[in-house]
Amino acid sequence: MVEQRTKAEGYGRTSALYEPPANVDETERLRHERNFWKHLFEDLVEEFPEPVLVVDDGGSLTHWNAAQEEAMGRGREEVLGKHVYDVIGTESQDETLAETLVRTGDSIREEEVRSGVDPNGEPWHIRAAGQPLRGPDGRVVGAFEYVSWVTELVEQRRRIERVQERISHEVETAVAELLEASRRVADGSGEIDAVAGEQAENLLEVRAEMESLSATVEEIASSADEVSR
Repeated sequence: MVEQRTKAEGYGRTSALYEPPANVDETERLRHERNFWKHLFEDLVEEFPEPVLVVDDGGSLTHWNAAQEEAMGRGREEVLGKHVYDVIGTESQDETLAETLVRTGDSIREEEVRSGVDPNGEPWHIRAAGQPLRGPDGRVVGAFEYVSWVTELVEQRRRIERVQERISHEVETAVAELLEASRRVADGSGEIDAVAGEQAENLLEVRAEMESLSATVEEIASSADEVSR
């Protein structure tokens, strides 16, 4: 039969993760346990599948994993010990998420995308999340921040927006040109109608003159008949 252990039982026992060495004094055991948890944390940071950084309560970088190196194009030897905002910074933001975590003491998953540029001037876009790090007394001593890289997605969306804007502009221009052409045709049609109207009036005048002339001829003919009699 498989033994089942509740979370409370498992988490309440030191042996769940750490087994102290046998036959050592208390000082050595404490040193060994300290090194164990230190290694565990550093291994978590390094092997985390997303870019990770850790800061102390003053905002100075203490950890910067390989994924972060690749994403930002800056090695850890270049950035550790520096203030996180001086290393990263973000457009339209006064502080990094790590600083916010330290300041508020709250775990945060941001919905808004943060943007910036790398040392080569290339744009980057991230969505960040993290949590404050607390000591045994509950005091915030730093922050753990990791990011999801969304640069390609954001740049692709911006390219689509630019294409849509260009198409919209081209359509608006084409529509304006069509409207102008229609107006010119309408103006031309008006001129044609005006000329046709003038010609019709002239024809009516000619007809009236012809009728008048015909009447005159008839009168002359009638007078001639009377004279010949």
